[in-house]
Amino acid sequence: MKRLITALLSAVAVSAFAGTSAMAFDNVHWSWYKTVREHVDIDVDIDINVYPTGLVEVEKLQIFLGNATATSTVHDIHNYQYDPGTHIDFSYCWWNFRIDNSFDARVDLPSVVSAATAVGNNQSITSDVPVFLHDGQFVANTRGNEYCAWCDTVGLVGDGPSYSSTQGGYGGSGNLHTTLAELFTIGAVIGVLTPSDISAYSTVYDIKNATVDSSATAVANNINVSLLSSNPNNHVLIADITQFAYANVTAVSSVCDVHLSDYRNLSPTDTSTAND
Repeated sequence: MKRLITALLSAVAVSAFAGTSAMAFDNVHWSWYKTVREHVDIDVDIDINVYPTGLVEVEKLQIFLGNATATSTVHDIHNYQYDPGTHIDFSYCWWNFRIDNSFDARVDLPSVVSAATAVGNNQSITSDVPVFLHDGQFVANTRGNEYCAWCDTVGLVGDGPSYSSTQGGYGGSGNLHTTLAELFTIGAVIGVLTPSDISAYSTVYDIKNATVDSSATAVANNINVSLLSSNPNNHVLIADITQFAYANVTAVSSVCDVHLSDYRNLSPTDTSTAND
């Protein structure tokens, strides 16, 4: 991560910075006591007094460099059935008929499951108390997946001075995640970074007498935050989230050649029998 960051800084002709590797909340200087007024067509005033029973406070940075591929392939699954035989339909008014039996899909039909999931960065937080979250997720790749030797020629970004256009230049009070998003964007434009390939493929074919559940999921960045509490004083979520993805994201699920025969109750309201 440090090599990549220094490469981006060098690309924009930034001189070496003096800093350390400690970046705890990187001088974001959030103030939780504030009045927010939005001048659009409405004025919004927030004044809330809560008494939470706890607190979850997270400062986290995820950087994924490279490619991610997930592949699931299932084929040639043949469910050989025994002969269900026949039964005679008795009637006092009509001729008796010999009818082929069929299997009950609700209890006799097996299932084939195929799932492929490729993810660059993923995070899930579940809490029953307020959550304060400062989070950054970045996905990209380096040129040819090669080691960048000249990246070590400049300094490291730490909790010292950093560049921030929102702060009007260099200073120690900027948001590191916003600065990284700017640098990643510049790196993508000048070619220091290349797109990451995130792909998931699920393929199922040649299945006889079995259902198929196939899914493919490809994600660059994902964050899920859930507040589960019956106490209204704990219903507080404050988050500063930065996500950057320079990636080609592909998900393909393919199913073919699935055959069913001699099954009934294939749907909740269907009592017919499937024959190929």
